[in-house]
Parts: sequence; C-alpha cells; structure tokens
Amino acid sequence: MGRHQNVLAILPGTQTDPHEIIVIEGHMDSRCDVSCDVDCPAEGVEDNASGTALVMELARVMSQFTFNHTLVFMVTTGEEQGLVGAEAFAQFCTEEGITVKAVFNNDVIGGILCGKTASQPGCMSENAVDSTQVRLFSAGSFNSPHKSLARYTKLQYKEELLASEPVPMTITLMSPEDRTGRGGDHIPFREAGYTAIRLTSANEHGDASNGPDYHDRQHTSEDILGVDTDGDLMIDSFFVDFNYLSRNTAINATAAAMAAISPITPSITVTKFGIGKAIVEIDDPSGYGLYRVGKRLNSHDFDTLYTTSKLVDTFATGFGVPIWSAATVDEYGIESLFTPDYLATTTSIKEEVPQAIELLQNRPNPFDEATWIHFLVHQIPDYTSAVIVIRDGQGRLLKELPVQLKVGLNEVLYTHGYGASGMMTYSLVLDGQLIATKSMVFAN
Repeated sequence: MGRHQNVLAILPGTQTDPHEIIVIEGHMDSRCDVSCDVDCPAEGVEDNASGTALVMELARVMSQFTFNHTLVFMVTTGEEQGLVGAEAFAQFCTEEGITVKAVFNNDVIGGILCGKTASQPGCMSENAVDSTQVRLFSAGSFNSPHKSLARYTKLQYKEELLASEPVPMTITLMSPEDRTGRGGDHIPFREAGYTAIRLTSANEHGDASNGPDYHDRQHTSEDILGVDTDGDLMIDSFFVDFNYLSRNTAINATAAAMAAISPITPSITVTKFGIGKAIVEIDDPSGYGLYRVGKRLNSHDFDTLYTTSKLVDTFATGFGVPIWSAATVDEYGIESLFTPDYLATTTSIKEEVPQAIELLQNRPNPFDEATWIHFLVHQIPDYTSAVIVIRDGQGRLLKELPVQLKVGLNEVLYTHGYGASGMMTYSLVLDGQLIATKSMVFAN
C-alpha cells in the first residue's frame, strides 16, 4: 500500500509553440468515516465516482477530435488523504517545465439532493433538490487568473452551448476557493502557479464531519449509486442524477475545448478619460484584429462585454470603479483567455490628487455566503493597526478582519455564512480612526 498511481489519458495537441496542456480531472479514491480505513465498503459514488465518470466520458468523446493544445484527462488518487495525487502531478509539471494553461477539477459533481450538514456555501435545507445549477469555486478576486477562468467557463457555456440545451443551467461563480473548511485537487495546481477552478454540484449530501449525529452519505458507506425501493433487486432511486451529470460534463467539454483551440491572449492598459469614460489600449502582436473587452463592477461576472476592432477604444465606465480585461478573437470567432484585470479610477476631466485610501464597493454585492472587500491605497500612511469592521443593520459588531496595507488594490474575503439576510456595513479603521464606511447586502 506504499505506492499509488494517478490514471491519465493524453490527447496530444498539434501546436508545439507554445506547447500548453489543459487538465480535466476528478479523483477516484473515496473513503468512509475514517480517512485511512482500508476495509470499509467505500464506493464513493457522489464523492467522487461522479467526477471520475465525467473525466472518462470526456476522454472517450473528445479523443475523436484534434485540438491545438494537449488535453490531459486525469483521475487522481489520494485526494481524501491530502490531495497527494494532484500535488504529485502539479510537481511533475513544474519539474518538467510543462506549461499548464487551465485545470478543471470536478469533485462532487452529480448529486442533486441536499444533506442536513452540507458544507457552506451550499444548499440550505435538507432534502432540497437542485438539478439546474453548478458552482464554480476559484481562488482570489481582483487580478485572479482562477476567477478569470471561471468567468471564461461561464461565457463559453452561455455563447456556445446554452441555445442548444433543453435544460438551461445556472453557473454560479463562488467567492471562496472552496467550501468552508474544505479543499480539492485544484488547490495544489493553484499553489504551483497554475490556473485552476473547481466545479461542484449545487447540492452536496453532507459535510464529511462524521460525528455521532452525522447521518448524511458523504464519507460513509452509504455513498452509493442508489437504492432498491420496491424489492425487485434493481436500483430504482438514484442519488446521482445522470442528466444533471451529463449537463455538467458538457459544461466542462465546452470550456476545455474552447481553451484548447483559443488564440493568444493580448495585454491591455486602461486610462481614465473625462467623466465616466475609460480608454482601453490593447497590445496584440499577433494581429488578430478583433477583441472583446469585459467590464465588471460589483460581481465576479462581466457586467458588460464589448466587441471592437480597435486597438484603442473608449468605453463608458458607469457608476463605481470598473475592472477591465480583454481577449483576442480569431477568424472563427473564438476568444482567447482574458487578460489579467486592470483597474483605473475615473473621476473628472481635471486630474485630481486621490485621497490616500479609497474604500471601494465589495464584490459581489449583493452576496450570498462570502464577499470580497476592496480598498485602494495610493500612499501608505503611518499606522500601527488596520482593520475592516463588519456590522449588521443595527450596528452590532459581527467581525473584525485585520489587514496589512500595501500600495495598490487591497482585498480581504469576508465569510458570513447562511442564516441571515439584510443590510450590513463595512468600515476601514486605522489605529481606531474611521477612514470610510460602505453598505453591502447579504441575500440568501
């Protein structure tokens, strides 16, 4: 038992310069109550035979086609014992100088029933059913390549797949990297500097706490395909919904395929211009000639997508402080992955000296279980302590989040959890002095 192996299928790409790989993964190991119990019956159908089945099906279907970049279909081992299979492959890629363009991790991807103890952020009522939503978890907020890949995945679904789908899916871009207190195989890739996201069912049957009052299926011997309800020795009530799993498989396929044939990403600069306008300059050495410019304000998703053939173009900023990114578009209408985020504040025609620190609107807002609080530091003042203070609508203290100031955009993740809704405030306080306060909305 001292040696374990991942299982990989490699579909070589035709492009050698640059040579990049795209990984579609799920983990094949499972467990019961105790993580290292080798004797218990651990089928782990929802966690995570569902992800393994998805990867195997995509290897079968996508191997009939040719892509620019290499596709790696991988099922890892040792996820339940500490993400060791994914960490091993991420380390291999680093040691061998393999460029990883994108990682799509699928973990708990086929169940539709909510357990009593589902990990937050997730379903809120036991036995609730959700077969039309999938959650995309990714690290970071501003300038996060992981959030950018999540946006790209949702965009490709909306523009390439949605019109032909008999059952529309809602793709929810989650604020945190994973469920509260949990983790998955996308994390070792992110830690190695590779872009990675996690796709997970909207509903999850348990939080794997495995205490004496734990009765959900996840991480127990009850995580099985289904049950025989009428005694005819045939399973007739399934815990994994095959149609739902099929739709999630198609979402993976579309995003991975588009990334595997996508053109080269440009670079951009953004400058403020007048009142409510910004100039976006695109550097495109490859000369594609067509571009998409994305703008977002108070969410992880694009608020507006513009299409332009100009290398220098002017766009309306709207209210607030927008974040910009851009992609090239090739002759077949395929977008590249988007550039890193670019933030440019716009105030007035006359350049003004900004205040030392600007507290910005949280993203997303309204939010569900977690949100990112941002502030701009133009000049670091003399200070001993800085803290973000969260209060409810009645002014009661909910949380204090210590922060370390740095020049540029600062951000901190506030995880509120479920069970409350309404207006809250967040304030930046330096050495006991209130700098600024803004409101935010918590909405389940």
